[in-house]
Amino acid sequence: MLGYVTVYLSLTVIMTLLFAANVAVKPQVDWFLVGIYAILSLMAFTYFFINDRLARRYKGRFMALGFLMFYLGWLSLVMSMVFQVPQTIIMYLAGGMFITGYTLGSLGLAHWSEGYYRDRNDLKMQTRTDDLTALSNRRALAQDALEEQAFAMASESHLSLLVIDLDDFKLVNDKLGHEVGDRILVQLSQLLLLYTRDTDKTYRWGGEEFVVMLPVTALFEAHQLANKLIKKVSEYGFNVGEVEPIRLTVSIGVAQWLSNESMLKETFKRADEALYQAKHEGKNSAVSADFKNIRLL
Repeated sequence: MLGYVTVYLSLTVIMTLLFAANVAVKPQVDWFLVGIYAILSLMAFTYFFINDRLARRYKGRFMALGFLMFYLGWLSLVMSMVFQVPQTIIMYLAGGMFITGYTLGSLGLAHWSEGYYRDRNDLKMQTRTDDLTALSNRRALAQDALEEQAFAMASESHLSLLVIDLDDFKLVNDKLGHEVGDRILVQLSQLLLLYTRDTDKTYRWGGEEFVVMLPVTALFEAHQLANKLIKKVSEYGFNVGEVEPIRLTVSIGVAQWLSNESMLKETFKRADEALYQAKHEGKNSAVSADFKNIRLL
């Protein structure tokens, strides 16, 4: 703050001394108008101060420099009202500063807008992303589910859900530690992304549980994909550090969304119940939720 005050006083004093050393003071000065222009110059410098501090966040000072040029332009007009300066010189001087200020301000506004939207998108991604696996999180699933339901209704297409749980993960954590467990979850998330389609959306629901949303996919195709994932995971050797890679399995519950359901309530509940059945039947398997007697799309 003190540095900006010093700059303001220094520029004002320097310009005043330059004019005083070269031209005489007018015999009659409209001090009221001088005061108004001086206030405008002070306001321009205040905006320079505010924007210059904010500019550090977006690594650009164009807008701040634009306000600084406005300050110098208004200050030049103040001097022209106090000193006997040829009007042509003042018009060119102040006009050039104002034009430069507008140009720099426009560039700064564009740069600020880019930084603002970039930060907003980064914040949005942070709220939708799981910190450990970099997959989308359950907040993102809640938002995406509504969009996919609306699309399925409008296009009269199918929509299915996989609820995936890593078998016996607690034993792995207890035996090898949570750091190794986290490493396994990251590898599993990469496997899910690798063996699902580009149109599918994968989420970490929490703990060792994951969800895959399958647009334009009926129950039969969803069950086929679930079996494919089970096979790929069971064949994969999870890297756990210095010891030999270990084999793990997953169980999957499969459900197709129905037009009278909420994806995150009824559909998820049916998929979760199917997952529980897969666990009960020996794990390392996929079970599809039964929806007979329920009207489909």
